Amino acid sequence: MPISANEILDGINGGQFVPYFQPKIQNGTKKITGSEALIRWRHPQKGILLPKLFLPTAKKNRLLPLISNIVIDESLNLLSILKDRNLSATIAINIDECNLASSDFAVVVKEKCQQKKIDTSMIYFEISETFTLDDEKLFSGVLSLYKEGFNLSVDDFGTKLSTIQRLIELPIREVKFDKFFLVESKKSEKGKFLFHELLQMIRSINCAIVIEGVETRDHLESISHLDFCQLQGFYFSPGVEGKAFSKLLGEQPFAS
Repeated sequence: MPISANEILDGINGGQFVPYFQPKIQNGTKKITGSEALIRWRHPQKGILLPKLFLPTAKKNRLLPLISNIVIDESLNLLSILKDRNLSATIAINIDECNLASSDFAVVVKEKCQQKKIDTSMIYFEISETFTLDDEKLFSGVLSLYKEGFNLSVDDFGTKLSTIQRLIELPIREVKFDKFFLVESKKSEKGKFLFHELLQMIRSINCAIVIEGVETRDHLESISHLDFCQLQGFYFSPGVEGKAFSKLLGEQPFAS
């Protein structure tokens, strides 16, 4: 049965929505340097539910800001715990148009960071390729995050809308390459050439690079020479709860 808005709201109020954190690995050293916060719903009857099952309904019913607040608050809690343990890792958070359209969103999140004594540079907000730069409120919202010291990341680079325009017009600090490029680079010389040319282009404008979808040893070996990239994918780890991520960060089990 489809999930209703009321069911989602009950889950939010019942503390059933929790972020999991998928490690981001620096390719050269294989050290964990960051993570991406991925929302999960611990449904009491249906088990762990992935975002694709509830985000469309949440978005339609304007519940995404409530879910975003959970992700932000729990991410800041984790950063505070890591800081107390002398550990350091950035956290990337997907941001929705509803948040960006709010005139005080960036200021409110910065205030939360100050309360936790967390530097805003520890947070990367991922800007989806699906929103348009023609919307003045969204554009202003993105710039406000930058002005408050947060990092901006382009998600799903090259797979949807006006990527180059975003790189030119926005103060982007990080670009995430979709798994599409990794897969296509294995299929043909053209795919391989374009992938590597795009990587070098992004590197030349001083943006950090994350390659997503690293799932096999073969994937890893095909990009082993790209020391300047960060890697994310099931080959290293799925998203894990904050406590488990803290343990991984402290142990650094993938380090060379």
